[in-house]
Amino acid sequence: MLKKNAKKLLISILLIILSSVSYLCLPFLIKFNQDKKTLIENLISEMTSYQVKINGDVKYKLNPVPVIEINEAYLTNENENSIINKIVINTSVFDILQNKISFKKISLNGGEFIVNLNNYNQLLLNKVFKEKKIIFEQVNIKFFDEKKSFNFNRFVGKISYKSNKINKIKG
Repeated sequence: MLKKNAKKLLISILLIILSSVSYLCLPFLIKFNQDKKTLIENLISEMTSYQVKINGDVKYKLNPVPVIEINEAYLTNENENSIINKIVINTSVFDILQNKISFKKISLNGGEFIVNLNNYNQLLLNKVFKEKKIIFEQVNIKFFDEKKSFNFNRFVGKISYKSNKINKIKG
């Protein structure tokens, strides 16, 4: 009886160790080739009203939670041409392996984000951002329409969506 329990305990410990090692090694196994890069560009373009072009690297990292890190992304829409230095998307490894992205939080780090106030409702009432958070870190945000414009330089803050609408802006 004691041998059976010791054997079960040993198998459980080995299984936990093997699972932990495979989880930690998984980011090194996932390579983002041009097809996956194009898939991410298309997914982000569908989520927002912007055309997305990734000129930098796309990496999968574990820094305590799994994230996709995108460097140098260009977002364009009519008169708006934005560049974001780094986009960090919290996602699951299983989603990446299935070629989809689900997320709860997106961080935009550095760069410039331009918003046409005539298209403001597209950002305000975005169905994809239901119960999501967008975090800005040192991003220059420029709002404009035909007659006026105003800027937030090096904006640091959060936008929370609830029920498909912007619920709170904190900065």
